[in-house]
Amino acid sequence: MNGHVEMFGVPGAGKSTIANLLIDELSETVGFDTGFNEGIDERLHPMITMTPLPAPLESVIKNQLWKKNLREQEYAQFAKRYPDAVDAIIEAIERSDRGQTTKRYFVDRAAKTTVAQRTNRPIIFDDSLLQFSVLVFQVDEELGQTYINSVPQRELIVLVSADSGVCISRQDNRKKGRPTFLTGLDQSEAIDVLDSYQRTMTKAANEIRSKLVTVDTTNQSPKEAVAEVVEKIELL
Repeated sequence: MNGHVEMFGVPGAGKSTIANLLIDELSETVGFDTGFNEGIDERLHPMITMTPLPAPLESVIKNQLWKKNLREQEYAQFAKRYPDAVDAIIEAIERSDRGQTTKRYFVDRAAKTTVAQRTNRPIIFDDSLLQFSVLVFQVDEELGQTYINSVPQRELIVLVSADSGVCISRQDNRKKGRPTFLTGLDQSEAIDVLDSYQRTMTKAANEIRSKLVTVDTTNQSPKEAVAEVVEKIELL
């Protein structure tokens, strides 16, 4: 791969697991998880490189430096470069019940995207900007199309899906549990929500101009799913 890859999928489908395994399969690739609570890889931002410290303390300092100073600077650059994407997500948040927490997540992911664009190495983005397209499409389809067409385009999108019941079971058996929007729902309700989520993701994926690879992990191990993804990439 010569360009960036973005994982796209419902919680519990296995996109993070597949992303981590893909790092080993695709040469010259940096895994880049843009989760809100994560710091940022010092290889991607020279301002965070500092005198080596004991690992736990170094991690804390990098996190705080990113959250207090660099995130807003990088987000400002993103907003200047992609104003239509920012307008679309802000409108969607205001018209939904997601609130300021979702906005903070978006700011962090957008800022880290700006950082990543300065590296000359392919990156696998996990849980990044495309995930927000589901919210925007659910609020307004036309707004969703604007968002999809405005965010930075990756060379390749890997759409990871699985049976919604399987996804719920995986979530219930992992340490971090279910995402907030599924917490408190019974099995049937949660499956209905994820079914809708997956339909919206498919709709969003069809609007993406990037190359698209799909994989269904319902009856596959992570290694089998990765082998399928790699095989499909080689055929592109």
